[in-house]
Amino acid sequence: MHKREDIAQDKRAERRSVVSTTVHYSYSFLKDQELRCAVGQGISVNVSPSGLCFYAPQMFQEGQDLKVYSPRLWEAPRAAVVRYCLRVNGELYRVGLSLS
Repeated sequence: MHKREDIAQDKRAERRSVVSTTVHYSYSFLKDQELRCAVGQGISVNVSPSGLCFYAPQMFQEGQDLKVYSPRLWEAPRAAVVRYCLRVNGELYRVGLSLS
């Protein structure tokens, strides 16, 4: 996880739009040598053509692949990679993604 100071170093080239909407996410993982899928949802903070920041109730690992979708933002799910994950408090995390 990154520290608060690291967030200031996040430099997307495109302008960010502040948008608060539900973001659905999914990811795959191995458990007992079986490929599994997990899903969840969070709330967006801001979005640009190349990135998304959102709050989620779980921690993610830097470099982790996700699929994200919000009907308010995109017509179809987007592939994403976790760039940072910062615990805000308790079970709430601020997650920065780069979008494909």
